[in-house]
Amino acid sequence: MSNPAQGLEIAPELSLEDLEDIKIPLDLFDSIPFDFCSSHRILPLRLDVGSGTLSFIFVDADVETDIEQLKEKNQWKFLSGFRVGVETFENLLQQIETNLQQEVQNNAPKDITRKKEKGWTVGLIEPDPQLRAALQALLQSQNYAVVTFLTEEIFRTELQTLSEKFQQEDDLLNLAENEKLVPFQAVMVRKQVLSTPGTFCDYVWAHFNHVRVSILDDRWLHGVLDRALLENQPEVDDFGFHLRHGNYYYAAIECLKKGNIFQAVELLGQVDKEDVHYIKAKILLGKALLKKNNYKKALEHFQEAYDHWADDPEGLADETTLKLLYHLAYTFEKVGRLDDALKLYERVAAENPLFREVGDRVIKVKNKRSKMIKDSERRMGLPAFSKDTRAENRYEKADEIGKGGMGIVYRAIDRVLGREVALKVLNSHFKHDEKIKDTFFREAKSLAALNHLNIVTVFDAGIEDGNYYIAMEFIDGRTVRELLKKKGFFKLSTSLALSKQVLKALAYAHSKHVIHRDITTNNMMLTETKIVKLMDFGLARVVNHLHSEQSIIGGTPYFMSPEQVEGAPIDHRTDIYSFGVCLFEMLTGQVPFPMENPGYHHLHSAPPDPRSIKGDIPVEIANLILRCLEKDPAKRFQSADEIVDILRDTSIEEKAGRKK
Repeated sequence: MSNPAQGLEIAPELSLEDLEDIKIPLDLFDSIPFDFCSSHRILPLRLDVGSGTLSFIFVDADVETDIEQLKEKNQWKFLSGFRVGVETFENLLQQIETNLQQEVQNNAPKDITRKKEKGWTVGLIEPDPQLRAALQALLQSQNYAVVTFLTEEIFRTELQTLSEKFQQEDDLLNLAENEKLVPFQAVMVRKQVLSTPGTFCDYVWAHFNHVRVSILDDRWLHGVLDRALLENQPEVDDFGFHLRHGNYYYAAIECLKKGNIFQAVELLGQVDKEDVHYIKAKILLGKALLKKNNYKKALEHFQEAYDHWADDPEGLADETTLKLLYHLAYTFEKVGRLDDALKLYERVAAENPLFREVGDRVIKVKNKRSKMIKDSERRMGLPAFSKDTRAENRYEKADEIGKGGMGIVYRAIDRVLGREVALKVLNSHFKHDEKIKDTFFREAKSLAALNHLNIVTVFDAGIEDGNYYIAMEFIDGRTVRELLKKKGFFKLSTSLALSKQVLKALAYAHSKHVIHRDITTNNMMLTETKIVKLMDFGLARVVNHLHSEQSIIGGTPYFMSPEQVEGAPIDHRTDIYSFGVCLFEMLTGQVPFPMENPGYHHLHSAPPDPRSIKGDIPVEIANLILRCLEKDPAKRFQSADEIVDILRDTSIEEKAGRKK
């Protein structure tokens, strides 16, 4: 924020839940003393050195003068503030104080003679108690510390936990620090103990590539112990070790540590797509090219990594993926692809609003787009939402991509902005009715005001060639219905992940007093960035006004609520019912009433328990669906947020994890 005083007044507010996964680097308190933070009720969150942006939280907005002085003193370029409540601040302050005290204790002088008493720590996997005791004694006699694991399964569980806890960064300092936190530097196990000896080394190195692994055969147990573990050499050729094993990513990291940039770049280029570090390697290559302002080459590397991630329709967005999306968005921004940049920035912000300065970047790109659009419209004389018939068309139709009761959808080119749009030309019998025309534009503008990541954006509406049209965001992806036809049904974890995005869109729209009226799996589009986009938001109402202000607002029969079928007044709870039908279909592969005349059954028949079709659906989810499908709106969930809170329940998320 360039003007802190103005920015702090309108800064977004965060809860303790929003901040629970944020790790505050303690070295920030070298620049902002802890006593200062305590007295002024502010806390730093992170400092992005590349952009010079300090993100921080505060309680009272009257700290702008003091924070501005800190900015000038430390020569930061930008400030990004987030408001928190007093209780949230006190909780965080207490945690930081405890962490600072612990760091002081950890940095206290230690007895050097005792430090030399132990060599490496060896993780010993051995179920046999006699052999375990013998091997442990032998290792300890050679000054090795020993951590024992009774079974291979216990070891694998511990390794997975450590990997998740100390997720490796692309920053070299963090890489080195994470390696210190692993409680063993070598693993020793007899071949006969392992279920899959041939892949055990690869499994360990996929999590921590610096760990040495010794798989022993009973016939030559003692010889291997002598050669591999009993020689505690202080100097280890890590580069040679990684290169011999074809671990080009870690070999490149060793080169970077020694300042050999050219060899590191060459090795990163050899990382295969099947390597678990492929995306990280591409990120490092792209960042190196960004520093040289070679945006074209950087874009190639980021795009290749992105395509690799996007190949998996159920791929998760972890910390590494967020870095990739952020850097790809930044590169898009630099080469002028603002729409692409905004989509990726918003995807990052949806996962972690505090990721670097992504909030500021979203605002900047939106401002750039807005200015560019206005300038282009003024220059070409083709403004959006114009009621006048234009002398020339703004949109050039490319090809037809869909047809339905509401009209025909074309992929078209916006001649003003040069971007692809989805152009929906609506069926209408009242092209010259001024009252209908006013209603159409009023409704269309209200839809265009919806600004949410999970809602397809409406860009424009108007009349061309005597036809009403609505121009909206073109989504390059597949509908949930198309994916269901291919897969049959979704896993529980996938269904819940998609549902949460849909519910967030509904909660936002309902807060703006906008009802969708036609929630179906065919109106849910999954983009290549794994974002669900709700299409045709409120379009049923717009089309209805084009035909008659007395008509029943339509929907899709298999997804319509009972009140829609009756033509009774509806509210936002009609969308809750239709969402329940969608979740039913995602989990079972069919709608509740697939028979003829579904409207009759929506009104009079009890919906089947989804477990009668697919027995492994958790009872909590089955009950949630059935409550959505209540005939009486008063018995349904009363808001989309209420459903989201239930889906966030730990027990449900754990069951989803087990059913992946």
